[in-house]
Formats: sequence, structure tokens, C-alpha cells
Amino acid sequence: MTEQFGPILLKQGATYRKIGRAFFKKGVAGEIIDTIIDGKVETTRMLKEGDWIVRADTSAAERYSMSDANFKKRYQTQPVPFDDHPDAAELKAEGFQAFEPCGRCLALVADASLLAKYLPGGRFTAPWNSPMLVEEGDALVATAPPGGQGKPTEVTDIYRIEKSAFAETYEKE
Repeated sequence: MTEQFGPILLKQGATYRKIGRAFFKKGVAGEIIDTIIDGKVETTRMLKEGDWIVRADTSAAERYSMSDANFKKRYQTQPVPFDDHPDAAELKAEGFQAFEPCGRCLALVADASLLAKYLPGGRFTAPWNSPMLVEEGDALVATAPPGGQGKPTEVTDIYRIEKSAFAETYEKE
């Protein structure tokens, strides 16, 4: 996917910055996390040592996982208060803490022609080696340099963010 689609993403993609907080807790190696949005399993990932479980602050409240290395690149490392959140008691009871983002991405919205040409099966293998669903309107993304430093010079991983989750958590630069 990266070799085939990376050059297209570099040429046609736009940069976005992550907005809003997200909730994190340390996961347990071997634990399985299913990302489910609107009743559809988007992807599944087995946690490795040091991985985080993320609960998005979106209308779907989806859960996904993130490596510690990616957490440190994409989020401020000091937790922030979230007593104002409607799910604060539940999140705290589960051990979640809130963190502010600092990450950016290069993204291209998948349209019908792109899907037909590059992803006719509606799935690809995510960087964590699990199938990942992709539908029209979803964003295909790669990490961009931090701090508003333009586009990346190369694409090393591509993953997908469901369209409503992308709209709620990213802002075009």
C-alpha cells in the first residue's frame, strides 16, 4: 500500500492538525482491541508491550490502540484535566487520562475513483498487519512532521481514519 499509494498521497494530500483531546490508558500486551464505528469493525489490533488504549473524544467514542512511540510523537505527555467531560466519571473509573494532541498528518479523502483503482476490495493491510476497512469519504493518512513544518518528504506508513472521526478530530492547515 505504501509503495503504491505513498507517491499519490505526497502529491495530492493536504496537511491537517489533530484537534481536541483524547483519552489514554496503558494496555496489556496480548490484549485485542477492536475499533468499532457505527457497528462496523474498522480494524483489530493485538497490543504489544507499552501500547496505549485510546478512547477518542468523538460522537462514536471509538477505541483504538497506539504504540508508546506514536503517543510521544502525537500527544503532549502531560495529562490535562477533563472533569468537564460528560463521560469523565466512567473514563476515570477505567483508568483513562486526557491528553492534548500535537500531531499532524498528510491526508487524502478516498473518493469512488481512488477506491476503484487502488482499493477495489474496500480493505488494505494496516501498518499493524491487520485488515483495515476503507470507504468513500474516509481519509487515507500518513504522519506529517510536527509543528507545522510542511509535508513529509516520504511516506512510511498509511492508515485510514473513518470520515466522521476525521471530521471531528482534524483541521486543515
